[in-house]
Amino acid sequence: MSSLTVVQFDKSSQDQQILETMLDLNFYASKFYQFIQQQVQVPRLKGRFGALAMVHQKILQNLKVYVAQKNLNLKAPQDSSKSLQTRFISKACAVLRGRVDQSFTNKVATAEMKCLDFMIEETKHSGASRQTKWMLAHQLNYLHNSHDYLRSLN
Repeated sequence: MSSLTVVQFDKSSQDQQILETMLDLNFYASKFYQFIQQQVQVPRLKGRFGALAMVHQKILQNLKVYVAQKNLNLKAPQDSSKSLQTRFISKACAVLRGRVDQSFTNKVATAEMKCLDFMIEETKHSGASRQTKWMLAHQLNYLHNSHDYLRSLN
């Protein structure tokens, strides 16, 4: 007779903090790329920024499903135009003027790298549950796609 090990999910505050942070990061990244996509005039760039928005929307969707499955009561990201403007408008100006220069691309790549680094760190060293670490590790593939898109802008 085989024994089956059942892993109980721990609704720790560590899991909740990590998941709230990842929900926020991906929500705002998605909104940022959607905003840029709507403003830019170059078709190639419209496609690139649309793809970046979709990467973060997919991660956000996966996180929401995971949170719902675990019955977690998390604070939902807020769609605040003022918040988006204060965070991203200065970086977006370079695109709106039709100039996607190396500096802008580097700033966006740096933001993406911070998101990626955070997720990697949380999957390896945090006090999050194994289930949360596993779920985050699977979302890393989407962020790697995001980096590939950013590199293609150069």
